[in-house]
Amino acid sequence: FRDAFFSVIARHMMAKSLIPLFLCVILPRLVMGWTAVVKNDLSRRRIRPILQAEVSLSELSAKVQNRLLSQTLEIQVPGPGAARELPEENMMKMQAKKKPLKINLDLLNWRAKREKKRGKQSSARRIWQMCIDLDKDDGRAWLALSRDADRNLHDPNLAFQYLTECLRHTPSNVHVRQAYGVLLERQGKRMAAMQQYEIALRHDPNHAASWVAKARLLDRKFRLGRSSLKNASLNHKKKIDADYETARTCYAAALSAAPNNEHALLSAATFESNFGRISQARALFQRAAKANPRNAATYVAWAQLEERVIFDHDQEKDSFSARNRTQHAIFQARRLYDQALRAHPSNTRALTAWARFELKRANNATGALRLLRQASRVRSGGKRGGGYRGGCVDAIVFASLGEIYWHNLKDFDQARTAFRRGIAVDSTHPRSYLSWANMEAKQGNLNQARELIQQGIWGATNGVIDKPALAELWRAAARFAAAQHDTPEKTRDAFRHALELCVAPAELSDRPHHAERVFLEWHDYERSLPPNLSRASSVLNDAANTLPAQASLWKALATSSRHGNDFISSSYSDKNNIISGSPSSSSRYPNSRSASSVNSPAAP
Repeated sequence: FRDAFFSVIARHMMAKSLIPLFLCVILPRLVMGWTAVVKNDLSRRRIRPILQAEVSLSELSAKVQNRLLSQTLEIQVPGPGAARELPEENMMKMQAKKKPLKINLDLLNWRAKREKKRGKQSSARRIWQMCIDLDKDDGRAWLALSRDADRNLHDPNLAFQYLTECLRHTPSNVHVRQAYGVLLERQGKRMAAMQQYEIALRHDPNHAASWVAKARLLDRKFRLGRSSLKNASLNHKKKIDADYETARTCYAAALSAAPNNEHALLSAATFESNFGRISQARALFQRAAKANPRNAATYVAWAQLEERVIFDHDQEKDSFSARNRTQHAIFQARRLYDQALRAHPSNTRALTAWARFELKRANNATGALRLLRQASRVRSGGKRGGGYRGGCVDAIVFASLGEIYWHNLKDFDQARTAFRRGIAVDSTHPRSYLSWANMEAKQGNLNQARELIQQGIWGATNGVIDKPALAELWRAAARFAAAQHDTPEKTRDAFRHALELCVAPAELSDRPHHAERVFLEWHDYERSLPPNLSRASSVLNDAANTLPAQASLWKALATSSRHGNDFISSSYSDKNNIISGSPSSSSRYPNSRSASSVNSPAAP
């Protein structure tokens, strides 16, 4: 049978061909076999990574579980009798409080910031206190509570307590130590502030904020610009040059530690612009704008640099090139202010600065009024702006708006409305009271002007005391008292209050011209009182000894002596004998009282 079968196949293949047999029998079998092999191979390739992933996930889960159990659970729940089997030292270690995960502290601090933005200050304080209870080494909550106590609660002592307690737990926290130095600097304790900055830099030489704070402390006395250098003596200029080089070194160290730190770049640019180094300042402003294009303060400071260029060109002779440079600088300043508003459209300080530029540099009162009206409509979230929920809460906007209505448009009713709303927004803002009082005095309403000044003094002493502004209020009080021929004792007391604020160590080195104006006005007042002119010479003598670098005081003193006034001898050279009511001052002024505290609510 087999032989017959094969013979038939052989005859068929020889008679027909091999192609039909190959196509019908062999090829389908080959295709089916190859398909099975491919499927098996693909299934093995899919299964292998799944198994590897399961192994990796199991290992990761075990690590996360161990981490969470070791960080969050203080002690495991033991079985019956398990606690008696543990040694005492192991029980103490397990019962010790563990620090929470850093991500939990991050979430709590973020939640506190969100509550603060929503206006829920008490809730934010509660969350920050929770952060401190969880980890006393985390300085973010301490810093936030310190800022809240200083800015919102107006309690600098409480702010100092928070930072001191934080430094007791983490003395190497450079951020907290730098903030502590800034608080000391604001209180006039500059040597202590410098020590804090030095300690912070010893802990972290690459902390840019400490370098910047140190540099700003060094150049604080001449940060008002080049105008403070014109009337300075030679020794004072040499001292300024030495401090200038030291401050430049600090800024260079800050930029070396953090080349793209916008705060360091902006501070260094402002420092260079104050000394007239225009090209260096512009280069630093460009770097700051590149580091953070959304920072409106960079463009505003840069525009103010261009304003100084306009002022310098205005002082030149009237020439075609000077006028062209002035127009170019005006165009550049407007372009920068526009970029500031594009970066932050609701920035009221940028709008106010642009309005001031249009008014003073470009003589465009209409444009300034339009910008200030736009700033007054800026919404402030849930806060109340002048009694209007969601309105502007920046008192500077309404003070500037009232001054434009008063000086440029002569619309006194609109000016009173703007000043009133500024006081409603911030009752501690002195400029609103002072501008409103000056306007009323110009209109002949001296009683109302004195009442506004007294309200301003009460309001300014309730918040964070701005010594220069409060000194201006007392100076205005003395001026109005003299205009109404009030008793000399009340007028002299007002002058003494102003000088107490002007001759403080922090203010005397920064703003000597404030004390100079008070001394000169007091001198003019004493000269207007007949018949004894020795009091006026006494005031000038004390002024010259208090401010030896002010040449105008020595010139006035020499003029007074040439006109036959009594020159007071060196026995009255103590700079505090007029200000603080020392025995020499009492012998000279037998009917005057000693200067009381700054917070005195007595009527001027």
